[in-house]
Amino acid sequence: MKQIFAVFPSRRMEQVQRALHSLVPFPGFTLLRGSGQSHGQGAAGGYVPSEADLDEHLNSLLFIVCRDDQVQQIVALVRAASYTGLPGDGVIVVSNVEYMTHIGERPHDGPPEQLSPTN
Repeated sequence: MKQIFAVFPSRRMEQVQRALHSLVPFPGFTLLRGSGQSHGQGAAGGYVPSEADLDEHLNSLLFIVCRDDQVQQIVALVRAASYTGLPGDGVIVVSNVEYMTHIGERPHDGPPEQLSPTN
């Protein structure tokens, strides 16, 4: 299992949602709204204020947990739907899921405190 975490301008959420709804099986997602600033653009990555970056930008924070074989397709869809070509288009991060259980179901592998951590 993988977790996909994407941050992109909120104005692109409708396009991203439409793209995700085209998936079969649809993986579902969690959406949060947030604000922030992009990484430093100055020397050695330092912060240099610019007119476009004085305020925080409104972003969508999208979380998806999916099967390994769905990752490439989901990343491609999110990337294409959120792309504007402008600075601040966002980021997509993919990571491994060590443990997942549905809250309303009985755990099959034991509770998380019985799982041994991985390095």
